[in-house]
Amino acid sequence: MVRRHDPPHALELEAHSGPLGSARIALDIRPWDKHTLVILDAHPRRGVGALHNGVVDFLLQQRHRRMLGRLARVVEKSTPDRSRESADV
Repeated sequence: MVRRHDPPHALELEAHSGPLGSARIALDIRPWDKHTLVILDAHPRRGVGALHNGVVDFLLQQRHRRMLGRLARVVEKSTPDRSRESADV
């Protein structure tokens, strides 16, 4: 479910996972020099996922890194190559 949609700056979702509960997932999108910075913030809201420990936090961090890596690859494929532009300056 979409909780907040503020293109192109922010997207906040609530993801439901049946008996495991739900989580809030927020993407904050900011200009970063000639690039874009994406900040991912995810928090369990209800259910088993709300139980935190070091192992669960580590696994979630790994999952988020993979997800952001996939997002970067998708965006980079759909964005014109700007490396030549900076070389011409």
